[in-house]
Amino acid sequence: MESPILKMARPSELDKPEKIEKYKDSFNRLAESIKSDINLFRSTVDTGGFDNVGGEEAKLEAEKKILRNLEKIEKMKKNLDSGNIPERDPEKEIDTTATPKIPSWLKSIEENDTSLGIIEWDKEAYKESLFLSPEQIAKKSIKGEDLLTLIRKEKIPVLNSSVLDYLLEHKDEIPEDWKKKRVYFWGTIFRSSGGGRDVRCLYWGGSDWDGDGGWLDDEGG
Repeated sequence: MESPILKMARPSELDKPEKIEKYKDSFNRLAESIKSDINLFRSTVDTGGFDNVGGEEAKLEAEKKILRNLEKIEKMKKNLDSGNIPERDPEKEIDTTATPKIPSWLKSIEENDTSLGIIEWDKEAYKESLFLSPEQIAKKSIKGEDLLTLIRKEKIPVLNSSVLDYLLEHKDEIPEDWKKKRVYFWGTIFRSSGGGRDVRCLYWGGSDWDGDGGWLDDEGG
């Protein structure tokens, strides 16, 4: 069970005109993405694509994604109108204070660390920043609860499941090296319907990226 360690986003070195143009490009790309998502949503509704098993959950997630992006583009418009361009790249901005998605196999969120606030994702900076316990380095197994205790004792900065949600929506932002790993997001602890504690992870399934979970009572390498 590996965990991304926080590395703060680097300040932009662009001067203001270049920053504005880059910001406008991001605004336009997001606007096109929203149009595409809305058209796909309408088409799926019209063809009954949300009527199958699990369709209601998929519809809700699609609605949430569109609403999130509409809120983001409204903020970006205000920034452009005011000329107040933030240092962070808006396309790579993640609000870790947002409530993460709860997968169908889980019941609720038990703990969620939102202390990082808004971060800028940099896949090159995070690529080599996975934490391993001494047991994992020695190729031995360790219980999830024991690893979580170690992470908290050593005050290892961790990312929550809002970052996982972002990466599953922006798969081109996932480091290529992570295809060989299962990367856990220890900032959010879930409860299953059976009462077990769970932490979600990102993994490469052979043809695409997906999210999974691991029981904290289980042992992993």
